[in-house]
Amino acid sequence: MVQARTRIMNQLQAVALNEGVRYKKRFWRESGREQLEAFRLAPWATWRRKDLLKLLDGLNPTIAELTQAIEQEVEKSRQRSG
Repeated sequence: MVQARTRIMNQLQAVALNEGVRYKKRFWRESGREQLEAFRLAPWATWRRKDLLKLLDGLNPTIAELTQAIEQEVEKSRQRSG
């Protein structure tokens, strides 16, 4: 899932670069996301951006939930062995 998220983020950056917009990591902050959603694109690129953002929004909570579960299991394991 993390690899899929990275691919989606790279594709979003490519859409922006094709329009002359370059933000790198700033895209993934709230203000960068707003800018990414705000700039005008060709119709096909607008559709692509919308789909990619939808996929990204679906993956982020799942990844966060799984990461938290893993961290909890690690902590439990440390407590048992410690």
